Amino acid sequence: KPPPLECPQMRYPLDGATGVPTNTKLWTRYNGTLSLSYGKATPIDLAMAPITTLPEALLPNTIYTVTLTADPEISFGCDEPTVLSFTTGSGPDAAPVPPAINEVTSTYYPYDDTNSCGPTEERFIVEVSVSPPLVADAVAYRLYQVEHGDRVGTGTDTMIPAMPLFYVNGTSVDNDYEMVAVSASGLESSASAFDVIA
Repeated sequence: KPPPLECPQMRYPLDGATGVPTNTKLWTRYNGTLSLSYGKATPIDLAMAPITTLPEALLPNTIYTVTLTADPEISFGCDEPTVLSFTTGSGPDAAPVPPAINEVTSTYYPYDDTNSCGPTEERFIVEVSVSPPLVADAVAYRLYQVEHGDRVGTGTDTMIPAMPLFYVNGTSVDNDYEMVAVSASGLESSASAFDVIA
């Protein structure tokens, strides 16, 4: 049986956030359900996903309450829901400006397959230095691997304000990559391209 995961967490919007775009997605960690409500309106109940799309745009300048409830099958010790609130701004967001890359570094480390879904021989940490550290109107960076001019997979997210730090399989480290900034609603900036040579 896998080890218990941490209790559900909201990654964006954070508790007390203001000016949240009315077309925001909800960025969370770990499994469970979430309930979104405002005032006396009927709550919206949704299954939790890493990035949850709401069925309709939020009202502007409104306080919303989010209740995160853990999946009891895998998240032990999370008997009490996590409750937080945020306030929307006047309207939707726009695509953020692209990140300006200063430096790219990669570090090899032996792969530890403990609690993993499958082993691989090695992994790399790819760290990207950007300027400025916070990309305007963005909540995350996303890294895509590129082969023959096409993106591979759905990309890997690193939430801001953390520096862009991505884990890459050793078998794919010698490739081209594109990094984009991602807005609250999932819009991507234009891409900044680079390559990593192990």
